Amino acid sequence: MTKTFRPARFPGRSVLSQQERLLRTFLGGWPGEGRRLLHINCGNGWLLPQLQECGFDVAACEHDHKARRRAARRAPRGMEILAASDDHLPFDDEEFDWTLLRADMPGKERLASAMAEARRTASRGFAVMFWNALSLSGLYWRAVSAPVCLHSPRDVWRLAREYGGVTACRSIFFGPPVFWRAAGGSRTVWRLPLPLGAWCVLRCDFGPGRPLTGLFLPLPSAEAG
Repeated sequence: MTKTFRPARFPGRSVLSQQERLLRTFLGGWPGEGRRLLHINCGNGWLLPQLQECGFDVAACEHDHKARRRAARRAPRGMEILAASDDHLPFDDEEFDWTLLRADMPGKERLASAMAEARRTASRGFAVMFWNALSLSGLYWRAVSAPVCLHSPRDVWRLAREYGGVTACRSIFFGPPVFWRAAGGSRTVWRLPLPLGAWCVLRCDFGPGRPLTGLFLPLPSAEAG
């Protein structure tokens, strides 16, 4: 029997902390104070406290009822987790400054529909978090039919470029999951403007091309390596 890994479970908190670190540095052009942000497919809500701490007025939605209940327990007081499908959001056009989409849907068509909704509801920009089908881990997961929703960076990039704006991508976790615990194992990868790692974040800004100084601050150089 072939052993498979679920990214959400392996290697646990170490994965989440590195994902948070990437988001905090890469989304540095999104000033949070007084701005509205919609987290689409928030899952169990692991990012919601951090987003609110950065000053965003956060709204969140999740289609899976079990994950939604877990997110409601983790969300800051007063934050409602709405039941909504990523391809048909119950919000007006450009109702939020930014949207953050977790691409946990299978297939190119669903991805395109979800990204279209992320674009429609955002006035300043959006970002997409996804597991990379072309990474070393992604190729392995595909070979063993692991239960992981994977997307090609080329597909995500192509869809984002259709909406205009300034587009960039960063990634972490280069190599198989057994190496993700290493203290410095991902530091050189997340700084590269190439989708080499297993987990990617693509960002598309509709405003000026030069990033603004936001509340997601870069880590000191000593930590960043």
